[in-house]
Amino acid sequence: MTYRVVLLKGAQAELRDLYHNYLVSNFGVDVAREKYAAIKKSVDLLKAHPEMGKPIPELTETGFEHYRQMVVENLNKIIYQIDDGKMIVYVHVFCSTRQDFETILRVRLLGG
Repeated sequence: MTYRVVLLKGAQAELRDLYHNYLVSNFGVDVAREKYAAIKKSVDLLKAHPEMGKPIPELTETGFEHYRQMVVENLNKIIYQIDDGKMIVYVHVFCSTRQDFETILRVRLLGG
């Protein structure tokens, strides 16, 4: 089964910001393209393997069981939701592994 992957607006903005304001600015265009390609490859893998990411304990405990996280090259984290009924993977967040994960979850997914 092949799922469709949808990058939500917030995730699209974060990915653009990551590329332009962090990767290009700090490492140059060539490295930025490499890192972007790695992220894109990971997102593309979700089409065939949506369960490949790990469940998010902070969300599972509160009843959000279809959310998962995947780390790309030990630097970036992708937070996504699986809708098996529609066969869609919704990408909610792209963030750095160095960011405050609990705050990101609370603000972006739980509305707090």
